[in-house]
Amino acid sequence: MLFAGGDYGLIRMWQLSRNLEKMRDEIDLLRIKNIDLIADKELFLTDNSYRKLIATEKYGMVPAGTVLCRLVK
Repeated sequence: MLFAGGDYGLIRMWQLSRNLEKMRDEIDLLRIKNIDLIADKELFLTDNSYRKLIATEKYGMVPAGTVLCRLVK
């Protein structure tokens, strides 16, 4: 019984193994997200039209001289 349920028993080892798998999966997702952010940064720094797109879509900014009309339901 001690072998299966002690501090370093089979159940605890299995739980730690599952936690390790989850952490590795999370690290993989974060690495992918980091690559995407680096690509976005490079695009933002080099492409003026991308900056305008981000400004209008994400922050709701409009170019000078443009009239903004909002429809309210």
